[in-house]
Amino acid sequence: WSSDVCSSDLYFTMSCLQCSVATCVHNSEHRCCKNEIIVEGAKARSIPETCCGSFDERRGETFKNQFETPNTTAKISCEVCNCIYNKEHVCQAERVDIAGNGASAATQTECSTFVRNKTSA
Repeated sequence: WSSDVCSSDLYFTMSCLQCSVATCVHNSEHRCCKNEIIVEGAKARSIPETCCGSFDERRGETFKNQFETPNTTAKISCEVCNCIYNKEHVCQAERVDIAGNGASAATQTECSTFVRNKTSA
């Protein structure tokens, strides 16, 4: 991670978002082109139980979102109640990595930044 690429003056309301899901139409240069994403997995207890609810599969090599540019930061809405970074359904992690090599559905992606809150049920 490069700290100059990921700086934000909004005190963690905007996270540095890196996305390695090359099969997502919103991915460009390992960055997401959306201004906001949602991480799903309300009852997740581990990383594989989370996913990027904003994932949209890129179908074919010819289709690529040509009207959006990659963002270095994004607002991340979070439904993962058991994550230490979730504060009132907004991710507070400084840096977030979404993974899912070869994903064709949102459930094949995951939030690699997830850390389970040990005090939650």
